[in-house]
Amino acid sequence: MNDEKITVSPIGDSDNLSSYSRKNFYDEQFSDNPKNDIAVHVVAVFIVTSGGEVLLQKRSSDKRHNARLIDKTLGGHITYGDDPDYTVMVETVQELLTPSIVLRNTDDFAKTHSLLKHYLNTVALIRFDKTREIRVTRTVDGIPHAMTNVVHMYVGLYDGSTKPADNESAGMLYFKLDDLDTEIAATPEQFTDDLKTLFKMYKPDLQQLVATYGA
Repeated sequence: MNDEKITVSPIGDSDNLSSYSRKNFYDEQFSDNPKNDIAVHVVAVFIVTSGGEVLLQKRSSDKRHNARLIDKTLGGHITYGDDPDYTVMVETVQELLTPSIVLRNTDDFAKTHSLLKHYLNTVALIRFDKTREIRVTRTVDGIPHAMTNVVHMYVGLYDGSTKPADNESAGMLYFKLDDLDTEIAATPEQFTDDLKTLFKMYKPDLQQLVATYGA
């Protein structure tokens, strides 16, 4: 794991940002006496196709936590000093080999979609939703560890091909939105807690995105 400087904040005070060693943060979280007063800032993205499928990734077996589990389309730590929107645009290239345009509100998303809807096979359109603090569980060697994330949440549309680019992922999977709940219920151990928590929150938003802008 690269010892990069990630963004953290005190739990309950997500605007009070500071820098922290990524390695030290996870060493502490996965220890017998985890540090329970700080939250790490991350981006999380669900991308759907115009046809109503959600793109998910299977985490690599080399990952320290949640290895080989099915996860959100994209996720990543926010390097200290970086903007969440910038992080999303970098992550789409690093993890999917896909350029993206990140919009901050529904009006800008609608305007951009009207201009670029015929280019969704080459560029992803992504919209910021909200930032929320949530408690999630990460699994290391079969052992669950609870921790707090400040999640900067995004949803988007993309109809092109993808290819894992940085060995972060073991592969990409497509699920029909209406089928993913059934898959999670049948084999919950195959999915990350992040995905299960966030998909429950955002399935209606993703369905609305497809209903409004889909094929």
